[in-house]
Amino acid sequence: MTFYNQSKAADGNAVKLVYILNLMGWVTGGVTWIIGLIIAHLKVGETIGAERSHLIYQIRTYWTELALAVIGFMTLWFLVGLFVWALLLVWSLARNIKGLLLALEGYGVANPRSWGVAVKDY
Repeated sequence: MTFYNQSKAADGNAVKLVYILNLMGWVTGGVTWIIGLIIAHLKVGETIGAERSHLIYQIRTYWTELALAVIGFMTLWFLVGLFVWALLLVWSLARNIKGLLLALEGYGVANPRSWGVAVKDY
């Protein structure tokens, strides 16, 4: 297991912005998701430690959200898509809220490449 947080994050403003943009994506029709994804991809190479773990976590969240949204759309004919979208909403909110709370505390994500909700990296 890779530990990304050797100490608390120094700043993390970009990380917090990316979380907020992702959360806002649900009310902006996804426009802020694209902006957040671009910021995350641009900043991930410049960061270390806790900030890097959050950006990796967010990039994985964005691409998974996109894949599940497309699957949900493609299965709307069978009404399965509504169920997929409902699960996506719950999963996305849980990941983003928990990640944002950890970022506000200055901690990294212990396993940013996981499918689950963020766990504090001491």
